[in-house]
Amino acid sequence: MSRFFGGSDSDSESTSSEEEQVQQRIASNNLFAQSDDEDDVKRVVKSHKDKRFDELKDAIRAIKNHKKINDIAKVLSSFELLGKIYVKAKNIIDKEGIPKFYVKYLVELEDYVKEIWDDKDTKKKLSKINAKITIHLSSSSGGGVARDAKRRKGKGSKQVTIKEDNEFSAEEEVKVPKEKTADKALFGKDAEITNESVLIKVQELLAVRGKKATDRREVINTFKELLTITSRENLSTALSVKILIGLISAIYDSAVAVLVNSMKQEYWKMCTDFLIVLMDMLLEHPEIKTGMKIPEESENVTDPNLPYQVRGCAITLMERMDDEFTKILQSCDARSPEYIQRLKDESIVTTVIKKTQKLVEKNNFLPSDVCKAYLRRIEHMYYKYDTLIAKTTKGEGNDDDEDKEETKDDSDDNTTNSREEIARLCNYIYKKDETERIRTRAMLCQTYHHAIHDRWTDARDLMLMSHLQESIHHSDIPTQVLYNRTMVQLGLCAFRHGIIKNAHNCLVELQVTNRVRELLAQGFSQRQSDKTKDQEKLERQRQIPFHMHINTELIECCYLTSAMLLEIPYMA
Repeated sequence: MSRFFGGSDSDSESTSSEEEQVQQRIASNNLFAQSDDEDDVKRVVKSHKDKRFDELKDAIRAIKNHKKINDIAKVLSSFELLGKIYVKAKNIIDKEGIPKFYVKYLVELEDYVKEIWDDKDTKKKLSKINAKITIHLSSSSGGGVARDAKRRKGKGSKQVTIKEDNEFSAEEEVKVPKEKTADKALFGKDAEITNESVLIKVQELLAVRGKKATDRREVINTFKELLTITSRENLSTALSVKILIGLISAIYDSAVAVLVNSMKQEYWKMCTDFLIVLMDMLLEHPEIKTGMKIPEESENVTDPNLPYQVRGCAITLMERMDDEFTKILQSCDARSPEYIQRLKDESIVTTVIKKTQKLVEKNNFLPSDVCKAYLRRIEHMYYKYDTLIAKTTKGEGNDDDEDKEETKDDSDDNTTNSREEIARLCNYIYKKDETERIRTRAMLCQTYHHAIHDRWTDARDLMLMSHLQESIHHSDIPTQVLYNRTMVQLGLCAFRHGIIKNAHNCLVELQVTNRVRELLAQGFSQRQSDKTKDQEKLERQRQIPFHMHINTELIECCYLTSAMLLEIPYMA
């Protein structure tokens, strides 16, 4: 009985399990069939163009929603996202043209930002962050599109314009004078150009500075246009100074964007030209005060009833220009004609430094700024003989009568009295400098200058009084390199005077290391494998330009000769 019932139970269970499996298969097939049917209903094949345009529409829709609740921060983030989507769809837009809904949206966004900016009550309620975002939006939305449209007009293409009934039409090129075209692109049609309107444009350009999506060339060109407009409309000189500072800083930003060791020659030349204009303007108008300690709130470039104050440091701009010139020389082949051509530009650097020196002396700058300007002046004089300084001073003269008078005035300090000029500058630094580095470098430069002119007693006394032998190891590497160069020249000076023991003492510390070129920053050691890429890069940046090199074979010859002369008495 148990077997009978057991058999019946197993048969019934097997048949029921088989039926369940069949039902599950049918159900699963029905599910797959339903999903296929749903795909047939929902699946829509879109072209690449429609996909990109839908993405643009979704982003625009999100921006409109943020505008309704006045969330400016999210408007900016969505606008930046829209810019990325627009870049992705650029190939399609180049073929099909700019979509009308996109142009319409830009116009609406520009009007929205303009309403916020013109409404004084709303503008006062904005926080500092939202105010900066509004400036960024106003410069990124409508202004850029207008300038692009003007460029297309210049190339003879058609321009998309907006009518009052929001219809779009293509109009043929209209010939407009360049000055009016630039004014319309920056300020709009029939806009009055005043100090305040130009200042707003300058603040917009400064707000987008440093952004990844910023077109640096466009920023430079816009600054140039504003400078031209300011001079043409006879606007405030302080405003021109602010534009010049922003323009020079923008040129430096463009140099940072280029993935090379040095600034392009065209940018560097442009920078020096504008620096000379800036220095001349500040010299002619001593009432304009500049400096990085001036807060943005107290800056005044428009109100003539208050003292003019501009945030920005002319000393820093000059130092950066000098550093870029050194990088240009480092990047050139020292034995090529290009190096000689670039070296001729040192007269321009010296002219800018001289103007800066006059500026800090005339306008009563802070002692720290004066010391920086003086040190740059010393660093372009200390390694030159008096005859070479005389030649370079004559080469700095220009065709203008004013420049000739200036060079005549400066020639008294440079040609015959280079020793007195360096002494005057160094004495000021010794008294007023609060940083150890500037004082140390000035002292080493003065010692170097004494040594190359065979003033052994003055050079030796200055070196001994400084006690730099005890503290030089705590200085930065460029200062240590200058110390090594000074000790070498001191040893060579002693050798020329026949003071063999002192010559040997000055040169022995450098020669026993077998790394003379590296310690003088005139080359690299043979053991470069021990250093990382970052260390090698820093070492390249510290290299001395070729025209300042000291002959290492001469150093070795003087050292061996002095060592031999000292050993002869012991061998006798």
